Amino acid sequence: MRNTISNDRSCSIYPGSYVPSIKEEAMQKEFKHLHNRKIISFTVNITEMADTYQVEITLPGAKREDFFVHAYGNILSISLIHKEPEHRKKEKPQLHGFKYDFFDRQVILPDNADTEFISAEYLSDTLRLYIPKSIKPAKSRYRRIAVY
Repeated sequence: MRNTISNDRSCSIYPGSYVPSIKEEAMQKEFKHLHNRKIISFTVNITEMADTYQVEITLPGAKREDFFVHAYGNILSISLIHKEPEHRKKEKPQLHGFKYDFFDRQVILPDNADTEFISAEYLSDTLRLYIPKSIKPAKSRYRRIAVY
């Protein structure tokens, strides 16, 4: 099965190819499977600056390839499936504060957020998205966002 979203050149503004570790169809199937498990909701911080909005979420222990971030109009969706490595499952930590199976969050952005040129990075356990401001309202167009 071909993932048409990640291969569609009109959806990406980034140079090169971005290949996430999980495809969109597999992500949705996994969400349905994990839906009955406990969902932890992490805090989302949105900061307005002069010409951008910055969205920050701290998600410890994740890998950038496991994020699935997209925007449709002024709705930003951030999803992550967190699978523990096999060697960590055998360990018995005394305190297990990073235990979560998946994360799914939608953020409604202001009308002047330009979702066409969102950039994202995952550094030091924090996902940061930079969303430029625009004079026009957001278009209702699907955009897949690569996390660097």
